[in-house]
Amino acid sequence: MGQGGFNMPAQQAPAPVGEKQHYNVYTFLLVIAFVAMVIACVVLHQELMLFGETNWWNTGGIRPSIPAPVSALPSSTPIAFLG
Repeated sequence: MGQGGFNMPAQQAPAPVGEKQHYNVYTFLLVIAFVAMVIACVVLHQELMLFGETNWWNTGGIRPSIPAPVSALPSSTPIAFLG
């Protein structure tokens, strides 16, 4: 038995010089995630084109509405206190 009752795993020898390392499951998960992101971007672009060719980031003429300050609320507005 190893130290503290735990079996120590055998260490793998490094790959010989000139030989490529084999792909593991994480490499394939990375490829699948990349393909999914590309497909999602293409589908999003197609969805936006359903609404016409518009410059979605040109917000020069649009102004946000400013909410009323708290002091402008009527005094009959109930205020809940946590006790």
